[in-house]
Amino acid sequence: MGNGLTPRAFRAPHGYRSPFLKSVIVDMSYTVFGWTFGVFDTARPGVEEIRRRVRKRLRPGAIVLLHDGDGYDPEGDRMQTANALPGIIEDARNAGYEFAPLSELLNNHS
Repeated sequence: MGNGLTPRAFRAPHGYRSPFLKSVIVDMSYTVFGWTFGVFDTARPGVEEIRRRVRKRLRPGAIVLLHDGDGYDPEGDRMQTANALPGIIEDARNAGYEFAPLSELLNNHS
């Protein structure tokens, strides 16, 4: 069950961007978001490598692109990313970062 709030954020699949798409999304009163960086976790480089890549590029306000599924292969294995997540969270917290919902960025963005 939802909280009665209408979503106001939009991220296009695969990060697709076009002037037409952006104008339609803005007309619908959505804010378009992408991501700050990805770590190519879909290539399954290993749990520790995924963790290292995030740790190396983490910055304040970053939106990190990680994958919990595979849009091309229903059997796609994303367990490396899932298994890297606890370490990514630990590294970020140890570096003094906090996690915040996208709604906080929306509030700061408008």
